[in-house]
Amino acid sequence: MLLIQKTRLGENHPRIAQILMIMADLIKDDNSNEALQYYEQALSVLTNCTPLDHQVTSECLILMSCLYSNCDMIEDALRCDLKALEIDRQTLSCDHINIASSLGNIGIDYEDMNNLSEALHYFNESLSIYRTNYGPDHEMVKKGEADIARLKKKQLSPSSHMKKNKKKSGNKKSSTVVKSRACVIQ
Repeated sequence: MLLIQKTRLGENHPRIAQILMIMADLIKDDNSNEALQYYEQALSVLTNCTPLDHQVTSECLILMSCLYSNCDMIEDALRCDLKALEIDRQTLSCDHINIASSLGNIGIDYEDMNNLSEALHYFNESLSIYRTNYGPDHEMVKKGEADIARLKKKQLSPSSHMKKNKKKSGNKKSSTVVKSRACVIQ
C-alpha cells in the first residue's frame, strides 16, 4: 500500500505521512522504537511538503510526544509538544481547544520533569482557554482545576512528591494520581 501511494503521489505527499502515522499507531504498543521511526519518517515527509500541512504535522508531533512520554523520554516528549504548540499558534485562533490541549500536555511534561512552577504556568494557560470555550461547569474545566489543585498541593509538600515520583517511575499507570495526556487528536 505504501509503495503504491509513493509511486502515485510522490515521496513527499501528506497522504504518505498519514500512512506512516497509521503504521506507527498500529505497532506502538508492541514496538515503540519502530513506531518512533515511522513517526520520524512521517515528520520528515511533512516538513518537505509544499505547502506544509500544519494540522497533520501538529498531529504527528502530538502522537510522537505521547509515545515518548509512555517510554519515559520526557525531554523528547516536551520537544514535540512545544513544536506542536508553535505550529498550532501559527495556524489556529489563540483560544482554540487544540492549543489548550497542547498547553496541558506541556504542563504534564514539566510536572514529570519535576519543574512544578513551569507545569503550573502551562496548566493555568490551558485552563483559561477551556474556560473561554466551555464555561465553568465543563469536564475539561473541572479537570484543569483539579490538575492545578493537585500541582499546588505537590508544591507545598515536595518531599512527598519525590517519593511518589520514585515509586511511579517504572510504570506511570501504577500511580494513584491520574494525569491524562491528550493523545487523541480532536
